[in-house]
Amino acid sequence: MKKQILFLIILLSVFILFSSYALAEDNIKTILSDYPYISEIERSIISKEIKEAIDLGVDTYDIESLISLAKKRKISPLALKDIVSLINQAAKLHLYPDLLLNKAKEGLLKRVREDLIVEVLKKRLDYLRTSKLIIDSLNGKISPNDKEELTFIIVQNLENGLSEDVVTKLINYSFKKSVSFDTVGKILDDISVLPAVGIDDDAILKLGEFFFKRNVSESGVKEVTDVILLAIKLGISPDKLSDFLKGAYRYRDYISLRNAILRIIREGAKKNKIKKHTPSQALPPPPK
Repeated sequence: MKKQILFLIILLSVFILFSSYALAEDNIKTILSDYPYISEIERSIISKEIKEAIDLGVDTYDIESLISLAKKRKISPLALKDIVSLINQAAKLHLYPDLLLNKAKEGLLKRVREDLIVEVLKKRLDYLRTSKLIIDSLNGKISPNDKEELTFIIVQNLENGLSEDVVTKLINYSFKKSVSFDTVGKILDDISVLPAVGIDDDAILKLGEFFFKRNVSESGVKEVTDVILLAIKLGISPDKLSDFLKGAYRYRDYISLRNAILRIIREGAKKNKIKKHTPSQALPPPPK
């Protein structure tokens, strides 16, 4: 009797699965039936890409909403095919295709140009590959949920401007120090603003290690990065700040590091004030 019940349950599950797949297939056909400026060949190619995405486990509802949004924004069939193809590539490599799909939907909602959306997705796929290499290099077991969280942290900060070398070394350093992924994400997010103002990779690496080693709070990290940005704004050269930050380990806490940067700002202001009031050339002698 138990075997019969189990067989019926399996049979019902298979029926539901095939019914859902058939329904999804019908929905896709309906959505694509009046897709703007699409040829029969393009419709056939895109249908195959979409079916492959569903077979690979991409959520059917998300795929349908992506197509509907692309249709509404009048995205070209070629761009739609490229978007779904990139999502499939991520799925085949077990690299969280949702991170591509959601990025594509975000771009469509913001009315970003289709060629830029495709370019961003290509870069994100590369960053996903990089994240896998970084995570695989860690000596330790990571749960599936933690792995997904860490993947997102890595991808996000590579997109924000941190170099692959800095991210790799800081992730490895934080892992050895048993820093929570939440803290890692917040610290990397704060220091990711520094490359854009000219702070070099080695300085960012040493600063990140300082934050992890000294267990600096989120507010402390923000204070230090804010004062670095202030220094740049007030005319302190990025090279000078970079050289200084490479010695961040010498400071016992973030307050002493912050205050040292403030002293650099004050010294810079004094020098600028002296230069401003020093005549550039000697005055001519008075007439006789």
